[in-house]
Amino acid sequence: MPREVSTIDRLARQMCKALSATPEMDRSTLEQTIIRETGSDLATLSTAWRRKRAPRDGDLERAFILAASNGWISERDGMVVLTEQGQAMARRSRVGRIHQRSSFL
Repeated sequence: MPREVSTIDRLARQMCKALSATPEMDRSTLEQTIIRETGSDLATLSTAWRRKRAPRDGDLERAFILAASNGWISERDGMVVLTEQGQAMARRSRVGRIHQRSSFL
């Protein structure tokens, strides 16, 4: 059974996913990317799930701190950089876009 991932952990993993496409971003661009992706993900969920998974004020900052403390990202000269550990985590993580499952009748 898969474990429940907290909103902050999910956001930290989404940061790594976003940085895997562009290994270096300034922090404001990264935050805008995460907000845009989170908004499109939440649009496909039911209201109950949306309330449960929606990020709250300060969650992006906590996610940034978590990703940095886990060694997934680092900050150099105002740019956020994905580390080797972050690349490995982004490859194995399944957070991000929610895929619609088709049902077979």
